[in-house]
Amino acid sequence: MKKNICRIATAITILGIATVLFLYIHTDKTNAANIRQEGGMPYTPTRTEWLTVTLNSLGENDLRGFGFSISYHPDRRLGHENTIRISCIYLPAKANRKVMNETMQIARNLVMQHAKIYGWETWVKIEEKVEPFKTY
Repeated sequence: MKKNICRIATAITILGIATVLFLYIHTDKTNAANIRQEGGMPYTPTRTEWLTVTLNSLGENDLRGFGFSISYHPDRRLGHENTIRISCIYLPAKANRKVMNETMQIARNLVMQHAKIYGWETWVKIEEKVEPFKTY
């Protein structure tokens, strides 16, 4: 009988300690989350956001080198959530249009190749936006 009482008392003590630890850890995480600045908050990207981050990380595209720059962006317009926008900004006096057009074709192929890696090639759509560089 004494052994059963000791076991019950031990179990209650362990349960109490576990509860206190759980509450302490949970409270500590909650307070830490409240202190974080906006840039440090957790965020889960959409599939198109993930794809554009991957594509933009493939290499630099310096406007000064070839006279044009290409980047990838998710389309955030309602009804266009499956669209990746390839943006090309060029310097009219410097850009070689033939090279720029060939690079845009390569960019389209890259989008679809990477979409295929994730198994997303059936729904990914591509739009292009080509415009001259503007100074403000």
